[in-house]
Amino acid sequence: MRAFLQADTDVAAIVGTQAGYGVRVFGGELPRQLVASMPRASVVVKAAGGGLLGQAQQRYGDQRVDVDCYGATPHEAWDVYLEVAAAFDALDAAVHGDTLLSSANVSSRGIQARDPETDWPVVVATWQVLAGKDAAA
Repeated sequence: MRAFLQADTDVAAIVGTQAGYGVRVFGGELPRQLVASMPRASVVVKAAGGGLLGQAQQRYGDQRVDVDCYGATPHEAWDVYLEVAAAFDALDAAVHGDTLLSSANVSSRGIQARDPETDWPVVVATWQVLAGKDAAA
């Protein structure tokens, strides 16, 4: 999912790049070295648990993905979320990174908040992503 969002030109345009990291889309958590430069437009993608598909012999399954969209202001965080949502809405089956992504369906639309630990503006959303279980060749 990180590779997919980093490759999206509209997401990349709104979050920009960070020396040593590329497009400001991160997996799991924000790198500790970047905390001092926050809050600013950034995306953090993290696993939020799986669904019921792909429990048997299938070579695909669904995964819930939480996406935290940060911004310097609540408005900027919302704008980042809108670009991420548009990217997921436009997802066509293709290999991104080393994973076949088939589709993304919103589970929970954006919720504006303040990060409870940092007080940074954030919009949190969850998608159900249908993806291959094996690395794509």
